[in-house]
Amino acid sequence: TTTTTTTTSSTTTTTSSTTTFTFPEGLTPCNTTSALDLVFVLDSSGSLETQGWTRVLQFAASVVQFANANGNVTHVAVVSFASGATVDIVFSDFDEPEALIAAIMSLPFKASGTNLNGALLTTVNDVLLSSASGRRTDVPSSVVVVTDGDPTTDATDGINLLQANANYITAVGIGGDVNIAGLEDIAGSNGVVQTVSDTANLQTYASIATTLEAAVCNVTEAVLTTVFPSTTAFERTIPCASEVYQDLIILLDSSAATTAEGWNASLNFVADLIEVSDLHENFTRIALVRVSDRAVIAAHLDAYFNKTELIDHLFSIPFIGGVTNTGLGLLRAVNRIISGGSGRREDAPATILVLLNGEPDDETTSFANGLNDLATSGANVLTATVGESPVNSTLELIASSREQVFRANNFNHMLRWSFVSLVAEATLCGTSSAPAATAGAAPAEEPVECNFSFFTHVVLAVDATTWNQPASMWPLGSIVESLLPMFSSQSARVSILAFGEHTFLVSNFTTPANALSELSSFEPNPGVIGESANIGGALVQAGFVSQFFEADAVNTKVLIVTGSPSSLSFRFGARYLRRLDIEAYVAIVGSAVSVDDLQGLTRPSRMVQLDGVRNPLAELETLLTRAGCSQN
Repeated sequence: TTTTTTTTSSTTTTTSSTTTFTFPEGLTPCNTTSALDLVFVLDSSGSLETQGWTRVLQFAASVVQFANANGNVTHVAVVSFASGATVDIVFSDFDEPEALIAAIMSLPFKASGTNLNGALLTTVNDVLLSSASGRRTDVPSSVVVVTDGDPTTDATDGINLLQANANYITAVGIGGDVNIAGLEDIAGSNGVVQTVSDTANLQTYASIATTLEAAVCNVTEAVLTTVFPSTTAFERTIPCASEVYQDLIILLDSSAATTAEGWNASLNFVADLIEVSDLHENFTRIALVRVSDRAVIAAHLDAYFNKTELIDHLFSIPFIGGVTNTGLGLLRAVNRIISGGSGRREDAPATILVLLNGEPDDETTSFANGLNDLATSGANVLTATVGESPVNSTLELIASSREQVFRANNFNHMLRWSFVSLVAEATLCGTSSAPAATAGAAPAEEPVECNFSFFTHVVLAVDATTWNQPASMWPLGSIVESLLPMFSSQSARVSILAFGEHTFLVSNFTTPANALSELSSFEPNPGVIGESANIGGALVQAGFVSQFFEADAVNTKVLIVTGSPSSLSFRFGARYLRRLDIEAYVAIVGSAVSVDDLQGLTRPSRMVQLDGVRNPLAELETLLTRAGCSQN
């Protein structure tokens, strides 16, 4: 029996005195009746120009259209800013979405500087904390900041005040030169950063859907359990089995390279890991080693079996400064803990997580001795660092494999859940994951056949911007055509998405044979696909496609094939798939993108780099084996 789901949508046209536009087809409102106070903070600076400002208003209007904005559910306020900021619409102004949208579309263009700090201060003081704005203190708030450039004044005060008073923040950046780090500062550790290449792309299905999910749907579903929560709206869990049996040692870099501010961030990062761990006398035990001029065991494996007590002790460990004796720290972990330290279990796998924020200062022999003892200990070793130092080659000497090297851009990035969860899953889920295939792997003797469970749904998202360009071995299109015959199980269903600036549905929930036939007639139009690849939008679309057929496809896996260096804005899309419990696997064609570039999209063991290998097909087979295929 085959069940077909048909989705219908209507198109609504809104007219103001200055413009007419059409809402994108296919979007559906958030399925919620939960109350929410939603604020738009819209950049109206001169760099946008008149057409760009109109598109910003259209974007806000489109989100409102699908946000269930009415007097009983979602209330909306709008602040626009340039050199100065004004509160244009307050929560109590409109009960009907049509009148609200018309008011948004009529807002004037300011066309001057970018005083983001003033805009955020105004948003908090005159909207979020003002009873005159109609703010409902018993419902959560969500703030969407849209900007196209760096602020003309320091925005630290406004950012801090906003993060202290808003439940959830979405920062939307416009243009190729937008400051990602600045957007991350606005969103904070619990918010969402979204980027688009230009104002035209604000009005796309993927852009509006991403903001709608982040700023409205997820907030009203998750935040309402607590009024003004201090933690993220998303549940902080990692998808590994409970009762993981291992002894975990965490090395904390307390050298001058970390700085006092970085030390505090490192402690918060480790606290997050402890919080989602399976800490227990009979499961995961955790030891702490502080490393600077000396290496000191701050907690033995049998010292704490209560998370709150261990975290309290963690924050009592003082910052030292000084040099980075990494080799000494490794020797301490191996010889004083793994080789029979207090609480060490001989039959428990040992895992070491090394936090390192600068090149080791050890004498060469000391560092070499630490590496040698580490190699013979049998421990699974991971490294996490912040910034550009130490270099990857140093981290790869310490880690068990290069896939177990994790790098955050800065300490704010280190505390984002996307980064924490990536390290947590690799560290806390045991060591049974197969290592990534190495360059030059020999061809598989027998072909892989994907005998997925009944009605597994494979969503294949293909970067169409490099479809026919020669990579290091094959054009990307040929790689994809080689993949589909591997899905031989007739229980599986396949959907194919081609993505560039926009995402297109090529094949929809059909058999592998039909998908291959439909793919063979697909020829990307460069003028439609565009030059940039929005992998984040493709991930969101993959999640949407999976939801359309959830009654039939009880198990969805997403396979991304990309070769474009512009495929790097994916944070929300990756988080959205994780929220749906969908596994993502990545095949990278050529050398323009690396596994490190896509860190945070999925686990490193679920990615392969098809560059400089003798047999790309064998690498793909390895990836599919990890995804659940069986060797015949």
